[in-house]
Amino acid sequence: MFEGLRYSIGKAYARYTFRSHSGEQIQFTGALSTARRVLLLLPESVAAATGVEVVLHHIMQRYSPHYVTIVKRHGILESTKPYAKARLITFSAQDLTRWFLPRNELLQTVKKSTFDVAIDLNLDDALPSAFLCRSSGARIRIGFEKEDADTFYNVQVRARRDNPPSAYQHLINVIHML
Repeated sequence: MFEGLRYSIGKAYARYTFRSHSGEQIQFTGALSTARRVLLLLPESVAAATGVEVVLHHIMQRYSPHYVTIVKRHGILESTKPYAKARLITFSAQDLTRWFLPRNELLQTVKKSTFDVAIDLNLDDALPSAFLCRSSGARIRIGFEKEDADTFYNVQVRARRDNPPSAYQHLINVIHML
């Protein structure tokens, strides 16, 4: 009933949490070519997950699968056998607070590793993934352009949300340029 209000409170809390964390100056030329550890946050909706396999395949080809961590919501992209060598973290609604933020246990699970790059594949607002992306400590945080994206990402990709496969292909093209 008050889902929109709770989401707004969670977003305000996230903005407050990261308000004084100004990002360091990053030289993006060759930034991804020197990266080793990647955090990949899969879409939280089934509709947006169509076409995400192309990004997964690209990341697994570009980086060693042993250094890739995939975070996914329970029930999304159930077949992860092709990516079995990557570390997989699955979360559900019980792992989120009433404000749609990750609980401490989920945050600590993600923070067990260090990351050079964090990529959020959610086309629309997904506060849990955006919060995990920012909390990961990755120098380069890539996400799609959306409201309050500056709070969470330092690289934003503009893409059409109505065509997820096209948006993900555009993301791969942007990754190639970095």
